[in-house]
Amino acid sequence: MWGIAERRGATTIELSAIQMALVQVVYDEFRKQAVWPTMYAVDRAFIKAQRRGVLGATTVMRGLPEGLLMQSHIRPDPAPQDAITLTISGVARCSSADSDVEAFLRSVRWCARQEIRREPEPGETSIKVNRQQMLRAIPLAFRTDSGSLDRLFTLLSVHNWGSVGSCRPSDGAPWYLNIGTHVRRFRNVQSVEEFIDVLVTWDEEERQRHRPTHQLAVGPVDLPPVTRAYLNPKVLDHLRGIDGAAWDISKLSALADELDTCVGSGCVFAAHAVLRALLDHVPPLFGQKTFAGVVSSHPWGKTDGRYLNRLSFFRTQGDDALHRQISKRPDLLMIDDLPEGAAVNALLQGCIAQLQKQ
Repeated sequence: MWGIAERRGATTIELSAIQMALVQVVYDEFRKQAVWPTMYAVDRAFIKAQRRGVLGATTVMRGLPEGLLMQSHIRPDPAPQDAITLTISGVARCSSADSDVEAFLRSVRWCARQEIRREPEPGETSIKVNRQQMLRAIPLAFRTDSGSLDRLFTLLSVHNWGSVGSCRPSDGAPWYLNIGTHVRRFRNVQSVEEFIDVLVTWDEEERQRHRPTHQLAVGPVDLPPVTRAYLNPKVLDHLRGIDGAAWDISKLSALADELDTCVGSGCVFAAHAVLRALLDHVPPLFGQKTFAGVVSSHPWGKTDGRYLNRLSFFRTQGDDALHRQISKRPDLLMIDDLPEGAAVNALLQGCIAQLQKQ
């Protein structure tokens, strides 16, 4: 959980009118679809909401205080296709968001109680709770519209509070969360400020626990470069933990791990090659011969379908990395040219769902 975006005091720090307008636009777009909007959608909505001559969304976003937006791990400014995600502190700053915030806090407390009361399934180390069960935690007063529970799932999925996995099945089945033991830390949180305090304290404890011990050095110490995650660690852990599937997933798991490592290390061509290999590896799992068939034939949800289309377009870029021969012109591919990690996460979650059905 190192590198969390949340910060203490983000709910009270003063924002300018233009900064507050941008945060509100992100939440309003999220409220419409129950998924985080792309930078392209935010920029268009921000332009429409403001008078002529104001700063662009990207410029305003650069000046936002830490703790309101989830941070990109691979580029300083978001690309048009990147999802713009508010932290729960960011959501709490917005008008009309009180019910979403309260539903989030009640759900976290309820999950903490369930983790103690219920028994895991044989061989499991977490408790599974689904959408219908979560209704017990959310009074009608906080289910303000038909999308409120889908927004709740999205909010619960992006924060570190004890969830060790989540899935929104593409076949219409209810979404579910896997709840680990760390949720016990959050059993008494009554406000966003208390939630953030527990979360940041947990992060500080983990950093301290993993801090290397002091030792004598006779000269300069070369520290390894800091790498950042491209894929969600929860998705990778879930994939590694699958047991008893009809398909051998050793290569799939290795490709996902190597992709995350290559992107985190800035290895441009290796990352492109591994992602292309991953896309070519999975079609049989979906009963298809090509990745185009995976995209067009599998019942992906609306948002995941968009993600998968972006991965389909990427295959041409993979050809560029793999097959463009040397010439007098420079190769211009950059690590930021890769699809956003959320798209690959969506594909891997689809693979996990397929493996669990077989």
